[in-house]
Amino acid sequence: MMLRFKKIAGVILIGILPLISLSLFQVTNAEPHTEVGGPIATDTTWTLSNSPYEVVESIDVWEEATLTIEPGVILKFHAGKGMRINGELIASGSSNNPIIFTSNLDDPSPGDWGDIVFSSTATKSQIDENENYLGGSILQHCIVEYAGSTFVFSPKSAISAQSLYVDNCTVRNNSIRGISNVGSSTEPSLISNSIFQNNHPERGDGGAVYLTYGTISNSVIEDNSSNLAGGIFASNSLITNNLIQNNSSSFGGGLNAENSEIVGNKILDNESGSGGGIRAFNSTIKDNLIVDNSSEGSGGGILANDSVIESNTILNNGARNEGGGIVGGSNDILNNMIIGNTARRGAGISGNDRIISNTIAFNRSFLLVGVEDGPGIFYESFSGDQGEIFYNTIVDNYASGSDDEEIVGAITTSSFGNTPKINYNNIFNNTDY
Repeated sequence: MMLRFKKIAGVILIGILPLISLSLFQVTNAEPHTEVGGPIATDTTWTLSNSPYEVVESIDVWEEATLTIEPGVILKFHAGKGMRINGELIASGSSNNPIIFTSNLDDPSPGDWGDIVFSSTATKSQIDENENYLGGSILQHCIVEYAGSTFVFSPKSAISAQSLYVDNCTVRNNSIRGISNVGSSTEPSLISNSIFQNNHPERGDGGAVYLTYGTISNSVIEDNSSNLAGGIFASNSLITNNLIQNNSSSFGGGLNAENSEIVGNKILDNESGSGGGIRAFNSTIKDNLIVDNSSEGSGGGILANDSVIESNTILNNGARNEGGGIVGGSNDILNNMIIGNTARRGAGISGNDRIISNTIAFNRSFLLVGVEDGPGIFYESFSGDQGEIFYNTIVDNYASGSDDEEIVGAITTSSFGNTPKINYNNIFNNTDY
């Protein structure tokens, strides 16, 4: 079987008017392009000189075959068409000549075409211990846009892959998740220096990125949405030095992480029903800037359980219920700046945690009638665990409510479970009005 391949240049029709010596020329100024579709059974290169390529039938790269796409090539997919990689794809563009996977329509919109799927037999990327690319499939300096037709290979991601090296790519304006990159402990996934923007699946984990056993670094994740994790859904992964902003979800507006490390990110202006900035379990959250995130439920900045939350700046986040800065349980909350957050109760922190050496300041709770409050810390344990509140500076936290309510500005402990150990804290100027 051979790849369908047809060069289209333009059409010239010449007619001779009867009885007069006059030629009539009718020219159709169609853009020269190359039509492709069907199986690729042998090593094939798509060249810039034959670009753009119109994908009129879905591409199927067979096992043992390599498709190489030159920098600057544009692939225009017709409705419902996509690409399946069973062998190897080498798509390495450049900053000045990216490879573009897009719609064939003049006025494109999300969902115009299908998706790009690397099957289980596809050649995985080879990466050294310093995360340098050595060989195998690659997407580098590529743009993937307007994907999302539900009748092709995979209805959930514009790019579906295993252990793929993705670098300096832009994945945008898709009606499905941007990328699913599933790695393993021995063959990790890698995403770096990329942009994921305006991807909106109807459902699924991660509006922009679904990542397991991998790293995403130095990337921008913005204006994405999904029902779980508007920006990134990560498991057993490292999320570092990214800008994660303006994403939305029912759970985990910016990201949802399990057994992962979240280090050195800027997490800004995300919103969710629960966990506006971060929703995390058994993870490490360290050295992040977490600002202006919001939750319609709890955990404006962070909702976490069984995690380490260390050396973050958690500023101006808000929750309608509790935990404007942080909500959760059984966390180690260490050396954070938790400032200017708002919630119904526990505007700074709400939960049963070890809370040590933090600055908790200028947080505000808005009181509902009959509810005890704690604008600095609201401590409540249902498990019987005894937490610790040591060496913190708790200053200028306040609650606003009716005059006849009993309000405590620094720390409130619930009557449920054990009272925490509270020692060696600097507590001053917390108001009760």
